[in-house]
Amino acid sequence: MAKRRRRSSSSEREDRRAPPNSSEGPNAKYGGTSQPGSVAAARPVKPVTVQELRAERKKLLSEHFGYSNDNNPFGDRLLAEPFVWKKKNLLLQAAGKKHATTVNALLTTSVSKVQEIKSVKKRREEREAEEQLMQAQREELQREKEREHFQDYFEKEEVFHRQMHMKKTEIRAEQNREQPIDFIVKGLRMLNGERFEKVSVLPVPPHEVFDCFNKEPMTVQMIEEMLSDVKLHIGVDTTAVDKDYQDFWQALLVLTKDALERAERKQKVLEELRNNSSADAAAQAAAILANNTSVGDVRDADSGIAVGVTSDITAILSGKSPEELDALKEGIKLKLETEEDVDTAYWESILQKVPLFRARAICLAYHQRILQKAGELDHQMKCERAEAEAALLKAKAEEAGLTDDLLATEEEARQQQKLQQIQEQAKRMARVVEKEINPGADGSYSPELEPYEDEAEAPKLRGPYSPLLYPFDEFRMETNILHPDEELEQRMNERRIAKHRERERRLIQLGIDKDKNEKEEEENDDEILDPAAKIVTYEDFVRKEQKNASPDEEVMADSSEMKLKQHYGWEEKYRPRKPRFFNRVRTCYFWNKYNQTHYDHDNPPPKIVQGYKFNIFYPDLIDKTKTPTWTLEPSDTPDTIIVRFHAGPPYEDVAFKVLNREWHLERFRGFRNVFDRGIMQLYFSFKKYCYRR
Repeated sequence: MAKRRRRSSSSEREDRRAPPNSSEGPNAKYGGTSQPGSVAAARPVKPVTVQELRAERKKLLSEHFGYSNDNNPFGDRLLAEPFVWKKKNLLLQAAGKKHATTVNALLTTSVSKVQEIKSVKKRREEREAEEQLMQAQREELQREKEREHFQDYFEKEEVFHRQMHMKKTEIRAEQNREQPIDFIVKGLRMLNGERFEKVSVLPVPPHEVFDCFNKEPMTVQMIEEMLSDVKLHIGVDTTAVDKDYQDFWQALLVLTKDALERAERKQKVLEELRNNSSADAAAQAAAILANNTSVGDVRDADSGIAVGVTSDITAILSGKSPEELDALKEGIKLKLETEEDVDTAYWESILQKVPLFRARAICLAYHQRILQKAGELDHQMKCERAEAEAALLKAKAEEAGLTDDLLATEEEARQQQKLQQIQEQAKRMARVVEKEINPGADGSYSPELEPYEDEAEAPKLRGPYSPLLYPFDEFRMETNILHPDEELEQRMNERRIAKHRERERRLIQLGIDKDKNEKEEEENDDEILDPAAKIVTYEDFVRKEQKNASPDEEVMADSSEMKLKQHYGWEEKYRPRKPRFFNRVRTCYFWNKYNQTHYDHDNPPPKIVQGYKFNIFYPDLIDKTKTPTWTLEPSDTPDTIIVRFHAGPPYEDVAFKVLNREWHLERFRGFRNVFDRGIMQLYFSFKKYCYRR
């Protein structure tokens, strides 16, 4: 007999320990006691052979576990064979500890072990289900705690989004590119008592703005954006505009959805008209677009009735208040429920239109209130401006009166001074006549000094030292009064004309052809032959740079300038001053593999710095033979470096922090390091490094 593998299961150990004629197990047919509900409780008791035991074990394994000798996870080809540990049983029987093992006892043990395995499996499934339920409860409790913990953050985030939306509205208003939603929000804020410098509201009611905004109908994209903006104002109470006017926002939401449906339908009809060359289809599409009732087969897309009847329904519902429309709606519902001989399609189409016209009535009422409030605010602001102007004129008049008093006081002082001089001169002449001698005969060898009679040296009086206001009545009608900016521009033009005439005169004297120098004259029209006139002013340079600015360049922020604490040897002789500068930063997009993967031209990557342009102005150098210089110094961070500019008296050093990267020193790559016409220019670009394996 082949040697069989020893199994370590508890059931097999029980099989080996089973005594002969044992009454263990639930099966009564094998000589043991039976339990109610057992697997073989109803089977009759009869002796079992080894073949029957083998067949019964195969049946139990197949029914309850799906195992067989050929298919089981243990790889046991003798799984259904009963195993008896004969040597051990004989030893136990000899010691009187166990009876002889019978076939019935083995089968009873197998059945009881199956029941035990099933009960254990059931308890394990119940325990796993309880564990899953407890885990779900723990996760739900954890989520609830997290929701309570982060509820404050969610509320702050919602408030932030609302504030950004209001900020976007204000920015569009400042840039004169308001959208309809901006006018609506502004009007509601005026109803709450807010005031604006520019009182502008929707010129038409909200339900008409979809067809004539800026004299053109709104596109589908514009209506979709407005729909998303309207939804932001519904169901939130972060602002008074949203909390106090929820009925208006709900009505506007209905109007926006209806306008979006009509715009999409119109766009679809236009596409069909464009793609279909049939004359009948073109006529039908044109009739739909023009709302032409002469085409009998054209039906309304919502109700299915003729377009002419739809226009009659519109005429019936227009002009009614929300309360009247609610009463009409209830009456139509009652008519449809009680009466039988009615046109159901007609009345149901009216019911479908009632919410739309009710929303129109609500928005129209609010629009009328907004127009009235805007008129009141405009009138109030005009009155306030008039009062302010009147107060200003009154203050100017009082100031003019005070000036007249000061002038009168000064004139009286001059007259009093002249009178005193005349009296002193008269006394002196009287003494001369009385003595009939030289005025110096009394012992003084120098004649008496006479007072200096000059009105310009009159005693100083308290009062304004500013120039007196020229009387307006003495101006001639043809006198041209210029604004300071206009006068500066006129002087610059006169200076430019004078330079041009001087250049022509010099060229004629030198015998140079004017036509040959035309190109140079256009490029250097601000230059003349006088070297002292070559200095470029800061205002002219900034104006020219702003005119020719590149879209990739930005003005360098003031934060990039370094604060230098330095003392100079010439401070006692010259007062140090900081030079003026106009610097730019050149930025661009770098389309590497990562940016090409994650960005596109509609959503570009962040710009990176590609170079700098420094323009430092030194128009008043004491020593014009020394050229200003620049040096590189280490910064507080390894990613940056400091560029210091030094020129000498009377200018202080200036320094700027830039990126610490390698420069292009080639002229064709934009490098520039010159000092010309009082401007120190340092232009440079950074080298680009491409990743290579």
